[in-house]
Amino acid sequence: MHPVSKLADLLKQATQAYARPMGFAPAQARKQALSMALIAELSAGDAASIQAALAAGAEAILLPKGSEAGMAEARAAAGKAPLGLVLTTGGKDDAAKLVTAGADFLLLEDTAIAGEVLTVDDVERLLQLDSAWPDSLIRGVEGLPLEGAVYRLSAGGALTVHELMQLRRAASLAGKTMYVAVPAGTPASAARVLRDAGALGLIVAAAAVAEFAEAIRALPQPKRKGENLEASLPTGFMSSHKEEAEPEEDDDD
Repeated sequence: MHPVSKLADLLKQATQAYARPMGFAPAQARKQALSMALIAELSAGDAASIQAALAAGAEAILLPKGSEAGMAEARAAAGKAPLGLVLTTGGKDDAAKLVTAGADFLLLEDTAIAGEVLTVDDVERLLQLDSAWPDSLIRGVEGLPLEGAVYRLSAGGALTVHELMQLRRAASLAGKTMYVAVPAGTPASAARVLRDAGALGLIVAAAAVAEFAEAIRALPQPKRKGENLEASLPTGFMSSHKEEAEPEEDDDD
């Protein structure tokens, strides 16, 4: 059990972002709500960088590896926003110290990290996936005590169908909340196809936060399964079948 569940709270807010407004105040709040969690991945953990990312629209902060020494300053700068750290080495004691210093979540970038890290309380854990893993290995993630998985795109620029297929594969096999780490150079318009491919949260560089926040706010409500079925069928399919279904008139003559 994890009493601290700040990332989970962000996702809960995201799922409610499309709820129909009741009156003027809720409508105003809905306009500002993000329908995907937005995490700023910083290259430096100083207070100024953290505050700038939050002001630009980030909802959570991910500090780079090696930021352990500055956790107290980072915690104060982040305020109530979820604060996380990239972890590549260490064991249970190292992770517990980060939690004590104020970390709300940890991104485990390397599966060589000691397994006891998964037993640390009061922290949410995300595991970075590798697209080269076979299906059986990705499927094994589902049974681990993790609060999410991270799929890191390999290069910036426009996304290819192949990359979206890989993301969809990882999301369906891992069985965890999926966050996508977006490299520099990826257009903010990619937020829509990433959401539709299974991402519930995005991890972006500090410089891209404002652009992605705006793009997420502008996302249309996702279609429900089976919605607009008629539009997805070949032209003439529905009309021809309606004609076949119409009963023939009786010939009274």
